[in-house]
Amino acid sequence: MSEKGNTSSLEIIDVHTHLGSMPNVNYTRGLAELEAVERSFGITRAVCSSARAVFYEMTSGNAQMYDAVESSHMLYMYVYVDPRRLEATHKELDTYAPLPRVAGIKSRPSYHGLAPDHPACVEICQRAAELNLPYLM
Repeated sequence: MSEKGNTSSLEIIDVHTHLGSMPNVNYTRGLAELEAVERSFGITRAVCSSARAVFYEMTSGNAQMYDAVESSHMLYMYVYVDPRRLEATHKELDTYAPLPRVAGIKSRPSYHGLAPDHPACVEICQRAAELNLPYLM
């Protein structure tokens, strides 16, 4: 913020949003609707994870999310990972982590019945550190 309190030069970034249908909230947002909602709040960039990857199927959800990222000037991606599926998780990270609009890794250990200090979650944390990516848990 400048000395005069003018915030017009600040960029507003949404650091945690979702694309798609979420069973625990009553909305479905496709790419156009998500971007419109974000813009209505003055948000110019958003880091997004796929609701499909979080709630239904990790691999196809991450692929869908990256397709959306490639067609959007606004979105960046969290690669969603499943600590119960470490081999598949490492493949997802190998696929997406090197790509330029990937901003981090995300998982919800509690959704998978694991504590955050479970060895699989710790392994993902170590991989995140190796990749120099934040891990939203």
